[in-house]
Amino acid sequence: MQSLEIHDVFKPAGCHFTIDSPAVTVGGGSPLSLLYDELDKINQTVVGGGSKSVTVGGYLTGGGHSILSPRYGMAADNVLELEVVTPMGKVVTANECQNEDLFWAMRGGGGSTFGVMTSVTIATYPTPKLVAGLVGILSVDLKAPWIWDMVGYVASQLPYLMSKDVSGYAFFSKNLTGPDGMNYAGMGGEFMVSFPFFYFLQRCSRVSLSCFFTTFDNF
Repeated sequence: MQSLEIHDVFKPAGCHFTIDSPAVTVGGGSPLSLLYDELDKINQTVVGGGSKSVTVGGYLTGGGHSILSPRYGMAADNVLELEVVTPMGKVVTANECQNEDLFWAMRGGGGSTFGVMTSVTIATYPTPKLVAGLVGILSVDLKAPWIWDMVGYVASQLPYLMSKDVSGYAFFSKNLTGPDGMNYAGMGGEFMVSFPFFYFLQRCSRVSLSCFFTTFDNF
C-alpha cells in the first residue's frame, strides 16, 4: 500500500495507446510526503495538497483540490489508472479502456464509496519554483459598512488573479484574529503568486494589508 514506481511514459492496462508524459504509480495508503520527497529528486511533482500526512487514496477519492489546480486541474483529473478492491472482494483495474464507470466514480466520488483504492497512477509535472505566503486584507472597524464592499471586490477579482497564475485559499470573516493578535474584519488567505498583487489596497488608509511571502525552490 506504500509502493512507488516512476514512469517516463505510461501505457494503461488494456489500452491501445501510450500516454507520452511522466507519471507515478503509488500505493493508496502512501502519504503525500512520500510522493513529494521521491519526485522532488527528479524535479517532478503531482497535484497535491498542503497536508503531507494525508494519504493518496483519501485525497484523490475526495477530488483533491490543490494550490496547483489552476494550472493542472484537480488531483482527480490527473489520475490515469486505478487498482481497486470492489465491495465483492474482486481486484480490478480501472482506466479509460476498462471499468470506465468505476474509473469515473472513484475520482472524487468519496473514500470507499465504490471500492478501496490499493494503487493509483498519476500524471506528474515539473516542480515549480514558488513565491508563496500569507495575505491579510483586514479592517480594525468590525462594523464598517464598506468592509463587505471591499471583500466583494477582492472576490470578484479572483478569476482574473487565477488567469495571472495566482492560486491559493482565501477565507472571509467579520471577526478574524490578525498576525498581531488583534481582531479584524475582512479576508485572510494563503496564496502562491508569480507577481505582486493587491498593491492598490495599500492606498486605503483604513485597511491593513499584511503580506508575508517566501520563495520556495520546489512544491
